[in-house]
Amino acid sequence: MFADFDIWTDGGYDIATGKGAYAYIIIDENGVEVCRHAERVEHSTNNRCELLAVYEALRTIPMGSVVRVHTDSQYAIGVLSHDFRRKKNLDLLERYDALVWDAALEVHFKWVRGHSGDALNELCDAMCVEAMENGDDEEEKRKEIWIMEEMEKLPHIFDFFD
Repeated sequence: MFADFDIWTDGGYDIATGKGAYAYIIIDENGVEVCRHAERVEHSTNNRCELLAVYEALRTIPMGSVVRVHTDSQYAIGVLSHDFRRKKNLDLLERYDALVWDAALEVHFKWVRGHSGDALNELCDAMCVEAMENGDDEEEKRKEIWIMEEMEKLPHIFDFFD
């Protein structure tokens, strides 16, 4: 099957720490990596993180593209392809459906066994673990913005010299 893009995704959640993450890698039809991203998610579930990985990756894909998503999540494949009954994560599933429809994406799924040697699946898994443990670039940017905003609220100690 021809695909404009192949996307490898993974998501995970550690209930003990309350931290999860998702990751994706996008490869174009020429085998060139176009994008990779991982992001930490707080207070979620494993299934939701798996869904977020697919949804967030598809948001970066041009309209009208044919996409093959490689994932180790049978849950994600089942609910996103409407083979499983949708009971939870309905908000995210509705956003996914709207995205696929509005962007005229043709999405196909390929299940890969997790931790079985698929190099890009293993890399997505490692990216998730890294994001769970250490956060992500976006989180650091949010912290920096917050610090700057808080500093602006402080009285300017040198104002009395004017």
